[in-house]
Amino acid sequence: MLSLHIFLITHTVSEDRINRLNSINFTWEMRRKPRKTSGGNTVKFDIMYEHLRSFKETYGHTKVNKMEKEWKKGTSVPEKKIYRRLPLFVAFVRKEQLKFVQNEESLLDAEKIQLLDDLGLAWKSKLLLHCILHLQSMCLNLYIILFL
Repeated sequence: MLSLHIFLITHTVSEDRINRLNSINFTWEMRRKPRKTSGGNTVKFDIMYEHLRSFKETYGHTKVNKMEKEWKKGTSVPEKKIYRRLPLFVAFVRKEQLKFVQNEESLLDAEKIQLLDDLGLAWKSKLLLHCILHLQSMCLNLYIILFL
């Protein structure tokens, strides 16, 4: 018997089924695609940034999620079809900006963050970012006191 965990559900596989799968050279290991580096994403970033800039020129703000709700309800229609992809882009850059601020590996650099900041994109609450950085500092100090 073998226990497989697929999407948080445990499945048991009998020896007979395992042998049958092995006989057809079944691959038991999952292979994930490697994460793209920031170099390959620069062109995509530039394109989506230009769409976000165009969105701001059209609507006067960068609150794409607010507009997405209206589009889904049918109360309005996006000026350009590509605008429907902007909520995913904004969610992505917010997540990457948070990683950047926390000194983690991020696909955004300071220049891209400044471009978005200049455009008026609302980041996570500055208070939240300040709390996260302060908490990290406190944890580091505690580690130094306890272990060094």
